Amino acid sequence: MLTDVFEITLNSDRSPAAISFCIAPLSEAPPIAFSSQPRQHDFLTLIWIESGEGKNVIDFNQYEVHPHQFHLVQPGQVQYWQVEAPPKGYYLRMTEDFFLLSGNTRLLSEFYWCDNARANPVLNFEQPQASIVQAHLQSMMTEYTEQRRNWIDAIGASLRLILIQAQRQQFQKLQALKTTAGQMLVREFLDLVHQNVLQEHKLTYYAQSLGVTVGHLSETTKAVTGTPAGQFLRQRLIVEAKRRLLYSELPVTQIAKDLNFDDSSYFGRFFKRETSQTPRQFRNKYVAVH
Repeated sequence: MLTDVFEITLNSDRSPAAISFCIAPLSEAPPIAFSSQPRQHDFLTLIWIESGEGKNVIDFNQYEVHPHQFHLVQPGQVQYWQVEAPPKGYYLRMTEDFFLLSGNTRLLSEFYWCDNARANPVLNFEQPQASIVQAHLQSMMTEYTEQRRNWIDAIGASLRLILIQAQRQQFQKLQALKTTAGQMLVREFLDLVHQNVLQEHKLTYYAQSLGVTVGHLSETTKAVTGTPAGQFLRQRLIVEAKRRLLYSELPVTQIAKDLNFDDSSYFGRFFKRETSQTPRQFRNKYVAVH
């Protein structure tokens, strides 16, 4: 996983505070960067695919790798690759502190794609936007390598221009779709699930919070995304369970409690129904290889 490959902390030329940021070609990453073993990211990671094929698995969902894509992996998410050969392109890894020091306060929150990335972390670019993004990334790579005066400002400016292209690309898609009230309802539902899934497992809570019936919420979510609301809620809860099983040594009983299940037996039955394996089987499948 890319998070484990480059751990670079740099100092701003305007502040003694340290920031965490790096950009590098994917071709320079060692083989472990494209491990098929799930690992958890602790930084915001943007992956630009210039060419390649295979699959990138983010939070246990598979995404096809194609040229001219950005893949966004957020802190806390689990990611691994299913590729025959590493793709070509760049990756950027950073913390929110970088945006502050580069003058881009709350930059990501301005862009719809990044706000919605929990549901769709991959953005496809078409020409000529793809060439523009590629040029900005090459400029960032030069600034990062040479580190001339105000290089952080220059990188921050290039990053803003890249995300503006992402915003434009997404806006074009939204215009083509002619966003409906149903699509807005689904987006609000996804945000609520992200915020409350650890405490609230019942669809009735989300329907009441949104002022609609359970049936309407489920039907609308299925019409917009292809997945019923209840199934999406269960999938999101399973992702949280898998994260804790992989990246903590807590007993299953404690994980069930942390996820607000009444008892570990019910949690075990729920997990097996959704994944066809018990929590311990899932944990052992990956822990055994380390």
